[in-house]
Amino acid sequence: MNYNEYFKVPNNNASDLEKIAIIKENYTIASALRAKIKSIKAYEHRINNLEFPKETSIVTEEKQEPLNEYLQKLINKISILDTSNLSDEEIIKEFKEDLKNIIFYSSKIKVYLYLEINEYFKMLLEVNNEQEKEEIKKAIQELKRKIIIIDNLEEEQELIETASNDNNIYFLTSKNGNIYFLENIRKNVPQEQYKQVLILLESIKNGTFTNLKRLETLKYFEVRLNQIRITFAKLSNDSFLVIDCFIKKVNTSSLYKNMLRNKSTQYLEAKEYYIDNLSNQKFTSIHKKYYEDICEFLNGRNIGGPTLC
Repeated sequence: MNYNEYFKVPNNNASDLEKIAIIKENYTIASALRAKIKSIKAYEHRINNLEFPKETSIVTEEKQEPLNEYLQKLINKISILDTSNLSDEEIIKEFKEDLKNIIFYSSKIKVYLYLEINEYFKMLLEVNNEQEKEEIKKAIQELKRKIIIIDNLEEEQELIETASNDNNIYFLTSKNGNIYFLENIRKNVPQEQYKQVLILLESIKNGTFTNLKRLETLKYFEVRLNQIRITFAKLSNDSFLVIDCFIKKVNTSSLYKNMLRNKSTQYLEAKEYYIDNLSNQKFTSIHKKYYEDICEFLNGRNIGGPTLC
């Protein structure tokens, strides 16, 4: 590495203040480089100490392969996939046959992906061509995105595995006591789609979570059926907070994204309050009644909606 490419050298005519400014800037650059080097060494240590049992094997539906061989193929498959023009859903479809194994070996796969990221960081220190640097940065972002998707798959799997088949359902309410979920249904969801809303709500109740997706940036989940979305958060293994209901017409809907961000703020402000009241029987009973009344409303048997709203 040529250090002159990273650090500035004051010229002979520089003033003391200019020299001090350059020294401070060089110190900042040096700190960043030390951090990158430390990170690289840490991941190299992790990868060098990974051990794969030589005789252990994994069985897929079609074939049986040695673990280290199968895992290497899987990592290569994930690593080389071009995700630049793919949505998260399309990326997951690309790995449909391997999803269970990706989740099972997620920690080892992520170590390799992190190591690959650090190799790209090394290349950034050596490359001078701006176009090449942009290509390397793009590759790093793609790998980071793949890691986030694997993280989300892990969270989704854990949610499914730890949930009950008769979960407690709570509803996010405004300061006036209005249920956001119900308000949005009344305002935005046509009555002919109420049955779809009910299917999704019941899937949270019974732990089947129809078309589950983790909203990584918001740290909660949604279930989906056609254009209907219900967002919700995990309060405990058998308790879930229903946040809102939306119709998502297009993937890039800015209105939809804004609504998610707004509700995320309201959820985070109320989260601890709901968790603190999970053992409060009166509180739980009120929300149980909400759930029953909303189901009646969605079935068309109680047009007025919940009595406790």
